[in-house]
Amino acid sequence: MEYLESKSDIIAESFDDARQDYIDKLMPLWNTHLEANNAVEEWHSGNVGNRRLTHLSEYVTIHLAMLVPEYLRSEKVAKLVPEEIKDQVPNIYHKFLLSNSTGIPFPLLMPIDLEEDGTVNEIHELISESPIDSEKAILTEWGSPAILALKEEGVKLPDELDELVRLPDSLA
Repeated sequence: MEYLESKSDIIAESFDDARQDYIDKLMPLWNTHLEANNAVEEWHSGNVGNRRLTHLSEYVTIHLAMLVPEYLRSEKVAKLVPEEIKDQVPNIYHKFLLSNSTGIPFPLLMPIDLEEDGTVNEIHELISESPIDSEKAILTEWGSPAILALKEEGVKLPDELDELVRLPDSLA
């Protein structure tokens, strides 16, 4: 947490630019697809029998819509995207571009919810109880990359965290 707090100024400076960069890259593709999808719906959706083109276009629309931030999805498109998806995919790309522009390792940005001013709202669980041995802790899907990135950045970690990222002797 201290590492990210020390980077809040650079995050704040780069936050909007990274988001806009993502939108600028995505929207031409999205808008072109929507135009093509509208043409498919207009000319092919009423056909009787196998409607491969209509189904394919809808499939692509659903998957591309996951790339689009929620606030840019039309009501029609929002209904196609599974509720649990929300902004997960746009957040991945935003954090990737933010990582590139700030130099903050991507694995340190992924498990956090950020405000535009660079403050961290929430950190996803990095360490959990082992499902096999409740006395042992294990790193989550967020924890392993984040801890390794901190080590790579030269951050001194407590021994307990070092132990969690070490390979067992049998695998080393």
